[in-house]
Amino acid sequence: MTRPVRRRAYLFALLALCASGPLTAQDTSPAMGRPLRHSPQPEAREQTAPVFIHQGFHPQEGLALPWGESQFEKFRAAYLSPGGKSWIETIAKRSLPYAAYIQERIRHYGLPKELFYLPFIESEYSAKAVSKSGASGLWQFMRNSVGGYDMRINDWLDERRDFMKSTDGALRKLMWNYERFGDWLLALAAYNCGAGAMDRAIASTGLRDYWELRARGALPSETASYIPKFLALVSVASQPGRNKLSLSWNPPMEWV
Repeated sequence: MTRPVRRRAYLFALLALCASGPLTAQDTSPAMGRPLRHSPQPEAREQTAPVFIHQGFHPQEGLALPWGESQFEKFRAAYLSPGGKSWIETIAKRSLPYAAYIQERIRHYGLPKELFYLPFIESEYSAKAVSKSGASGLWQFMRNSVGGYDMRINDWLDERRDFMKSTDGALRKLMWNYERFGDWLLALAAYNCGAGAMDRAIASTGLRDYWELRARGALPSETASYIPKFLALVSVASQPGRNKLSLSWNPPMEWV
């Protein structure tokens, strides 16, 4: 989908400021204009919706949002800016042909509802998206990561671009990551950096907490920004009324 260059450049400039690496509590957000402090989540803030329970997964209360964490707050400020909200609205509209199917599969596997927002930052909900490293499709699978997920790649087709197969593959991969690491933030981080890299980070530190691994510098720089960025997006896009977003989650079709 074509979009104005200046709007996209503005959003990318804001997000680039946010992705500069872990920041201290005294760093000042240019977007917010005041020092950020670590603090517990205010009582008035709404939690994200509970997830569905299926196939033996333990009850969850949604992904905890790290209110007050400086990089999360800077990403959040960027998404709440006029350019950021316009970007979210554009990607949400682009997601509509896929939304009902993806939400149904998330319910089927009993996974966190917030996973619906992962393609926002992976592919901007474009099934034709290809990254510089060759990752492709809504969920940005690499060629060497499709094994076991019922996706074929040959001279005639690339099923990473099949939104049904790639959605099931991505959700099964995330479910496998969760079973392996026992924590949703680690599962999501491993989706970005790879399970092997996450195993090495855990082995080198003896830690199994995303924020602690991040503080120790045990994670790749992209992965250190990946979770704050994703959670900031969830905090804004999942509360469209509160954040004055013009979103419609009525897909044009239903999948059964």
